Amino acid sequence: MKKVIALLLCGAFIGAVSAADIPPLKKAMTSKVVGGEIDGLMDEDGLTVLELKGTTKEGKGNKYLNFNIDLPEAVDLTGKALVIRAKTDTPDVLTGFYFRAFNEGNTKSPALSYNTWTRFLTNDYVDILVIPGENGQLKWEKEVVSGDAPNAVKTLQFHIGTPKESAEMNLKVKSVKVIDDPRETFKAAVAGMGEFKAIAKSRFAATAPTRAEMLDGVATILTDARSLENAKQFNQYEGMAIAFDQPVNLVGKTIKFDYKATGATTALYIRFFDAVGKKAVVSFMSKGGVAKDWTPVELKIGGDSDKFTWQANEVSGAEATALTTVDFIFCTPTKAADFGLQVRNLRAE
Repeated sequence: MKKVIALLLCGAFIGAVSAADIPPLKKAMTSKVVGGEIDGLMDEDGLTVLELKGTTKEGKGNKYLNFNIDLPEAVDLTGKALVIRAKTDTPDVLTGFYFRAFNEGNTKSPALSYNTWTRFLTNDYVDILVIPGENGQLKWEKEVVSGDAPNAVKTLQFHIGTPKESAEMNLKVKSVKVIDDPRETFKAAVAGMGEFKAIAKSRFAATAPTRAEMLDGVATILTDARSLENAKQFNQYEGMAIAFDQPVNLVGKTIKFDYKATGATTALYIRFFDAVGKKAVVSFMSKGGVAKDWTPVELKIGGDSDKFTWQANEVSGAEATALTTVDFIFCTPTKAADFGLQVRNLRAE
């Protein structure tokens, strides 16, 4: 159910990481384990990885495991964001993921609360960026939070869930860090093309807005959806649009990026629009299927490449001198299937 577009950042985190605000995790910091047990694992980086593990019960409905991390001292997260590094060894079981933060003295109503019911955790660590009051890779739970500023956070809480019965499930949390300026982490996302300004739903996407995460210097833009089982049209489309801070001139330049398709994806389109935006100024479509491994692409306006076809009938005829948005669109004819795309290192040379 996960569609992914990743843009390679030029460098690691741009925003300052205040690691000292939240100390390295230790097994002794955990409390209130519900439905499972906590283990402390030594990671190759010398950090203690906290593992929540257990076997779900029988019966209908979702089953949950959860645990708390009690910080040695309360921290003020007002105006800041967190980056949670986590993974699971049971990605086929773990579906629900919740993160909540409670101010000291209030363990009933969280100051921060997020969740997702998509299988985004994998066997590899991912960095989950959470910004107070905003949807990101996790959905902001406005109806759950207390409304108080997170100015004295003392307890962090993790929940995992699944509808599967009698199934082993685990979560490994490696670190929780504070980001002083979350906006800065994405500023260089398309540094080779122009400064990244905003993300929006593609003009051709069937579902809603995209979300963002970071891992090891890679900004990843995600949108959750599943090809519709009862859709009338032949192909199901998803995508995202990236707006630039300043108009981009691509005349005489080569458009470059790396991509790989996931799941049932069968085609990829890349389209650039100017401020008028009604019809693309630049439009290419993949030919001969899509690659399932990382594949470099080089495109010149007005011509075909070995992997993409220039779509003369899709463009407005305007010069590519002031492009404001790029759309990545991908599709599948397969009903009720996961399909996706990853794109990185977008640039113009």
